[in-house]
Amino acid sequence: MEQKDTKLLRYALSWELEWQEFYRSKMSELSNEVVKAVFRQLCEFEKEHVEILSCFIGSKNINVLNLDLRELTESFPSEFGYLAQNAFKTDLMLLSAAYMMEHSHSNFYEKIVEDVSNQELRPVLLQLADSEKQHRDILKTVYDELLMQFWSEQGFYPLI
Repeated sequence: MEQKDTKLLRYALSWELEWQEFYRSKMSELSNEVVKAVFRQLCEFEKEHVEILSCFIGSKNINVLNLDLRELTESFPSEFGYLAQNAFKTDLMLLSAAYMMEHSHSNFYEKIVEDVSNQELRPVLLQLADSEKQHRDILKTVYDELLMQFWSEQGFYPLI
């Protein structure tokens, strides 16, 4: 593998490791069990991404994985339960940070796919980009449902 490809993959690997740790460490700050479950699952997905990237850095070939998250989103309960305001703010803030991170990761993978010379790596990077988009969309769904639940508990909905 060319040195440029290895540098890009090491950079991607550092992001995946950083955000795997983010999801793991922030679970204890969350109050909502659904949000905790989402973070727990995303931590595992980031671990899988670390393994995928590590295989390429180690010059091993792997098959493109089908990282389909539909099962995860279908298992979310529609009710989030009572939300304390401070806990809600923490959960919402961490969901926002995670959303932005997943969005950035998706954009990053889409951009570097054009720069890598290894043809076998390109479909893997595109799959990782798609996976990050799915992560982002899950976080957005949870964020929106949490916000709607909060507004409902407060007895108002802002004009949108």
